[in-house]
Amino acid sequence: MALIELLDLVARVAAAEPLIPSWDLHHRDGGLLTCSAEIRCALLAGSPRENDPLLLRLAELASVDGGASLDAAAVLALQVLPGVAARLRGLSRLRSRRVVEEHAAAVLWIACRTFPFRTRHWVASTISWQVFRATFHEIGDRGDGRTWASTVVAGDPAWWADEIVPGDGHTASADDLADLLGWAVSTGVLSPADDQFLAVLLRTVALWPAARVSSHGLLSGPVCRAVAVQCGVGVSTVKRRVAAIVASLRDASPAYLTAMAS
Repeated sequence: MALIELLDLVARVAAAEPLIPSWDLHHRDGGLLTCSAEIRCALLAGSPRENDPLLLRLAELASVDGGASLDAAAVLALQVLPGVAARLRGLSRLRSRRVVEEHAAAVLWIACRTFPFRTRHWVASTISWQVFRATFHEIGDRGDGRTWASTVVAGDPAWWADEIVPGDGHTASADDLADLLGWAVSTGVLSPADDQFLAVLLRTVALWPAARVSSHGLLSGPVCRAVAVQCGVGVSTVKRRVAAIVASLRDASPAYLTAMAS
């Protein structure tokens, strides 16, 4: 099954067609683009440098930190799909085409919804390389070759909603954290929704590819963007909510220690 089918892009883009005229999309000639076919024709006629402002506008509309538009994300995914597919061809020797495409489809959608449009450019090439690296990291023979043995894939959302968090057994710190959260929920310091939100955050951090040189903190940009997509909120909301939860736990820590000592 092709990426376009896995993401149901034909139906998604068809649903987005009535909205495209309101997105203020322009290409090098300055004309307003009013449908996906016009967008595609403009991109085919332009150079990568000329195409990037148009794709960046779509990325802004699609991003959870921008317009948060699922319709724009579908249109963006369809436009960058040829480059993504071209980069993925070499991975067919590692796994079946279906396995490769299933992983790549998930990463492509997240990449379109989390592109850092305020600080990055070259949308098409960035997303295609992001999908390739994250998919290779997930299904490839990472570490078998000299290049990949020395390469760390970090910053890509190569985590999966149905994957089991890897672990090396219960540790004292993990047990302490579980006890603290259990007490906080039972006493009303945190709500069940707060507890579930923290579970998503910690699970995402656990699934994130580890960086050899620098580390991803709980509130790092890549992690916050990934959590934001899962929870359907903006990155700033994720950071505010984590800060509020940590503050509540910090303020309640004397009462918790007293309760544990009694």
